[in-house]
Amino acid sequence: MKKLIATLYDGYRHHHESNKSLLQWIGVVGSIAFPLLYAARLTGKLPPRYDDLNFRLAAIVLCLFLALRRWWPERLRPFYLPYSYLTIFYCLAFLLPFTLLQNKAAANTIVNVVIGAVLIILLTDWRNTIVMLVTGYVMAVVVYWTVSPGAQLPAEFLYWWVPLSGILIAGGGLSKYAEKRAELERMRGLYSGLAGSIAHEMRNPLAQIRQVLDQIAAAVPAPQGGMPAVLSPEQAAAVTRSIAQGQQAVTRGLQAITVTLQQLNTNALDASTFTRLSAAQCVRKAVDEYAYDDESQRAKVSVQVRGDFTFKGEPTAFLMVLYNLIKNALYYLPVHPGATLSITVAREAGHRIVVRDTGPGIAPAVQARLFQEFHSAGKPEGTGLGLAFCRRVMRAFGGDITCRSTLGEFTEFTMTFPEVAPDGQEQRPDTASHLRSLLAGKRVLVVDDDPNLRKATVARLTAADCGADEAGSGAAALDMLARVAYDMVVMDIRMPGLDGLETTRLIRQGKVPGRERTPVIGFSAEPAGWEAGGRRAGMDGFLAKGCSDAEWTQAVVAVMTARPAQAERTGAAWKGTTVLLAEDSALNRSLTRTRLAELGMEVVEAAHGREVLQLVGAGVRPTVILMDMHMPGMDGIATTQALRALPAPAGKTPILALTAHVSAAQSQAAMAAGMDGVLTKPLDVPMLLGELARLLGGTPAASPSRQETPHDGGTPTLLNTERADEFRRLGILDELFPMCLADIRQLTQRLEACAASADRDGAYMALHSLLGASGEIGAQALHETAQGCYRALSQGEWPQPRDWPARIAGLASATEEAVLAAYALRPAAAAPASQTSSHSLRV
Repeated sequence: MKKLIATLYDGYRHHHESNKSLLQWIGVVGSIAFPLLYAARLTGKLPPRYDDLNFRLAAIVLCLFLALRRWWPERLRPFYLPYSYLTIFYCLAFLLPFTLLQNKAAANTIVNVVIGAVLIILLTDWRNTIVMLVTGYVMAVVVYWTVSPGAQLPAEFLYWWVPLSGILIAGGGLSKYAEKRAELERMRGLYSGLAGSIAHEMRNPLAQIRQVLDQIAAAVPAPQGGMPAVLSPEQAAAVTRSIAQGQQAVTRGLQAITVTLQQLNTNALDASTFTRLSAAQCVRKAVDEYAYDDESQRAKVSVQVRGDFTFKGEPTAFLMVLYNLIKNALYYLPVHPGATLSITVAREAGHRIVVRDTGPGIAPAVQARLFQEFHSAGKPEGTGLGLAFCRRVMRAFGGDITCRSTLGEFTEFTMTFPEVAPDGQEQRPDTASHLRSLLAGKRVLVVDDDPNLRKATVARLTAADCGADEAGSGAAALDMLARVAYDMVVMDIRMPGLDGLETTRLIRQGKVPGRERTPVIGFSAEPAGWEAGGRRAGMDGFLAKGCSDAEWTQAVVAVMTARPAQAERTGAAWKGTTVLLAEDSALNRSLTRTRLAELGMEVVEAAHGREVLQLVGAGVRPTVILMDMHMPGMDGIATTQALRALPAPAGKTPILALTAHVSAAQSQAAMAAGMDGVLTKPLDVPMLLGELARLLGGTPAASPSRQETPHDGGTPTLLNTERADEFRRLGILDELFPMCLADIRQLTQRLEACAASADRDGAYMALHSLLGASGEIGAQALHETAQGCYRALSQGEWPQPRDWPARIAGLASATEEAVLAAYALRPAAAAPASQTSSHSLRV
């Protein structure tokens, strides 16, 4: 019995979920109709055979409370639905048949009962319709016999009304059942179209991602003999291209899902969120960022601007409209390969955007229903909601969208926009003057392998009273940056040899000391596909080749106004920042903790990867994690992969890699593992703060950036005193330098022993540690020599010439003498072998 009651109530509840106000209005009608009909009977116009005032007063009260749903106390609202069921049953299923019996089936009571039965069919599902009518009529008969003992049922009730009620019940039940089946079929068609649309749109991106993974697997060599895999420049370039293709495929898949979900959203757009938009910029953005299946699709789309105009709207919704129209036009390309798509922005004869394709066209009969919901023009996997969504958005903007088409020739969608009243225009700064004020007197480096594009960019810069130089490659750009302190770099992303991404990455990693924070704008024919990689490389903004003057100005102003905001500040700005430092060298941890504590940061230390996971598992939630790439046991890559597998927020914590030597392969491995950036050892605090600002949305505080100057190819400087000055200021110079010198002595001895025994792995790890130790004390000549030897070992070769261990030992000895003499320090004894691991500077 309980199961039956629960089933009936669930059916009643589901019936009213889509129209919750219907019951309230029925209450209003009942609270008015019951007293009016009684008053009419008092006038003598209706036969007053039976006075049902008491029963009728109860019905009026029940209906009145049903009508007052909005004023029900919050604690009583959960009981409103059961209360409505009781009210409908009493007023319609019981009271009206009861009065019919008491009035001997008078004509007016028969009409009342018919109306009541129809209302019950309207207000309940088919199961409750049957139960309510049958139970109500039976109860009416029982009460009739109870209050009128010995009374006979009217002949009209037995011979006429009972069969008619049965017909009403059967007809109402069948009608409800058919209505429910039709609704289920409609929803099944909608969900089938929705699933088909998403599956169709996701098939190609997923196939492209699989192809990208196969390409990366083919390009990355397997590690051999315990040595790390090293990519050649050609292999690194191939992997970078494959990653960009994969990002584009993911963008297409996400775009397809977003468009489909937007179509299902029937909520009205909030006009208070509308902003002034440029029609030309919106169209170019949609065309540039649309995720095409391949380049041949992109080549089919062209944009013509015959006069830009502005309109008020919501940018994301309008992009979805354009994506819909582009997707619909490109859908037929496989069967109409000669078709093209043109999008025209025109200001004459009204503000309008025309999307025209030379595809198969649309039949007139189909055009008449084109903007109706759940109507699809020949696409079996479509939802039939896309064009209805487009019209809804355009009308919310105060405009409209129409279609005209000729079978076999073309289809043309025209979007019209209202003119923005002059007094509604927003007061905006003169962007050209703003650009000139930012760039006047400054110097910009334009890097592009195409000389014509370089000249066009230089012309734009000189128009803003800005000096500009040209570089035809990434290597040339680094050379010029070493000679000139440029205020900004405009960097082509795709160049032969050293491309724009790798060049930017080298700039951020200090390849040209003192230029690490130079603003860089990525310049590409396809910025959307490279933007994620460019952000990771350190680019500040992105522009499409062939962009409008307004887009160029907007990008440059954004970058040039954002960088000054990253000016020097006091360390107080970083108070409250918690850094989890994963580093196997106790000395390195101590140095980093001291330098970060000066800025107000709290540092939590971990000696290896498993300790990082233990701390996070225990509830430590750092702001950022500094992760040493090479640690014993679980290294930085494996630890990052384990962290990224955790749920948010732990799995989303920003992670910055730390290493004494950065290569393209290392950077790619770090990014592939889920790291957010790579920093070199010794740690450069301004670079760290710049990365924190990028990741956390703040602005870097400020220690002065390094002012080292690269050597000119001759003998490198033996000592760089900047490191010593910083450690003296921190009060740890006398403790630190002797310990580092002792480490260096021991490491050079280990290198000589490994070279003599042909122990390549041991030499590789010793050089790792030597890079860190020499970098910390500013032993520039030793550091650069060790770096060259390390690079050779990373590529599977022994360094040349053969006496390289002796050369390193000689530089180490000369460095120690110079350090002791320069800073009047006492030499420290070499640490015992058993203690070395506690502070060796391993990378």
